Amino acid sequence: MKPIAAACLLLSSLGVLTACSQQLPDYATPVRISGDIGSPPSIAVPSSKPPKGESAETISEGKGELIKKGDWVKFNVTSKVWGKKSSVSTYNKEGGAHPEVLHLGSQKEIPVFLTKIIGHRIGGRFLFTNPADKIFPNSQGRLPDGISVSDTIVTVVDVVSATQVPNRFNAGSSSGTSELRLGMIGTKSPVLSVSGDYKPSLKVDAHVLTKGSGKRLRKGDTVVANFAGFNLPDATRFQSTWGSASPFAFELGAHQVIAGWDQALDGSRVGDRLLVEVPPSLGYGKKPPVHSNIKPNSNTAFLIDILGAL
Repeated sequence: MKPIAAACLLLSSLGVLTACSQQLPDYATPVRISGDIGSPPSIAVPSSKPPKGESAETISEGKGELIKKGDWVKFNVTSKVWGKKSSVSTYNKEGGAHPEVLHLGSQKEIPVFLTKIIGHRIGGRFLFTNPADKIFPNSQGRLPDGISVSDTIVTVVDVVSATQVPNRFNAGSSSGTSELRLGMIGTKSPVLSVSGDYKPSLKVDAHVLTKGSGKRLRKGDTVVANFAGFNLPDATRFQSTWGSASPFAFELGAHQVIAGWDQALDGSRVGDRLLVEVPPSLGYGKKPPVHSNIKPNSNTAFLIDILGAL
């Protein structure tokens, strides 16, 4: 359960929990790609049967920094099933699509074909052709709608940006406000204590506990953050990324998080540690996500560490 009901990522269903990084081979598929990077590519697939096996090639090498293992990578992706006319693309802003974000960290978390961009440059365009049974080896027959096990998937990836982001900040001492106090900030999940004279805020109330000096966040930035969420006033924790394999990433201002987060983080800086109180009207309202342990019509509090931005 994420801190909001976010749109499903196009590639989340294409993930393969396996494999190591390797360079793109120097051979081409019969697929033809046209269009400028920064706009949706046109994917021309021949009427012949797809080639057997998997292929990967560089359509255009970027001019940015090298992409490294451990980077957070932001990219647009366009996918098409061989033999079908339509394609799906994160360039489709009218359809509510947004660029994807992936952490090239633990190899067990990386879709196998995307590890092949490691060692190439930001700004590049890459083409991958994969049989569906290689992309979905653990699907047990439960493939996405419109895809069968015999299909071949053609995927074009345009890398927008990449950067190293720490998994967490250094541990901090207890801090907070006169009504809300946080403790155990470090590798363990933080705990919250609430004073007896606490009164719920009717608006988003954000306090900077530690001031960062990095990039100032704006709408459209992809934010990488650690967070812990608490019900108020009983201070029960309902979710935390502390101790998880990877922080949480979302696009600011794209309705991928609750409105209170978009409001509180706009204008904050990378490196900030925030304590944010959100009223139900800008949080989870009357009907929080099922099994979330979030209480209906209640204020919520969040400790948010802004680790990085793309």
